[in-house]
Amino acid sequence: MKNLSLSRMVFGVLGAFAIATPMTMAQGVPNSPYLSVAQRSAFLVANPDIETKIHLTSAQHKAILLATKRYSAVSEKLSASKDPAQKAFEENDLTLANAYLNTLNPVQKEEVLRLGVQKIGTEALTDTSIAQRVGLNPSQANKIASLFRAFNKRQEDVDAMVGVALAAIPEPKTGKDQAAYEEKQKSVTASYEGERQRLRKEKALLNNQVLNILNATQKKVWLHLAAVPTKKK
Repeated sequence: MKNLSLSRMVFGVLGAFAIATPMTMAQGVPNSPYLSVAQRSAFLVANPDIETKIHLTSAQHKAILLATKRYSAVSEKLSASKDPAQKAFEENDLTLANAYLNTLNPVQKEEVLRLGVQKIGTEALTDTSIAQRVGLNPSQANKIASLFRAFNKRQEDVDAMVGVALAAIPEPKTGKDQAAYEEKQKSVTASYEGERQRLRKEKALLNNQVLNILNATQKKVWLHLAAVPTKKK
């Protein structure tokens, strides 16, 4: 089961409203391969802390709110339809990401990109633009892509197991049943913590494998890109 079909996640944006979307989120950055790293990173501007960090103007804030409201309206319409196409959700995600990016100035885009790369980690190197920026050759890019394809498949397998287990829980019928249902969901999810720990260990090893593929110059560029920006005095 791929991450895009696991659920239609609902999350708040700027505290204004909730959005229904097929994206799964990781620390505010969607796990969506149809978006570039820059586009995935753009979703961070919906975080008030990031908004302050990159010094959005009031005009930019209003533009981001407007783009988000439009996105929400389309998402809700798609979710309410009988059999919405995945492609329609993806196009809506892409439209919002580009709207966010178009609101930012070059300095802000760079800050948001670096913040996104920090959250995405070495998997960002599978993005063509990031690979070019770091100076990867085709052989290096292919090796890194292969490592992440294998890891993501293992991660999807675990997600699928959890999804099947959750789907097997009988739907609640009363208010009392709802509480028991939610507790059962928590229990089932917690029962896979061992698998998640294994994946975290594998991810740490994978990160080292990826960094070992880079030469000294490339590693320096990558570490600079992925470093936390320091505040200018």
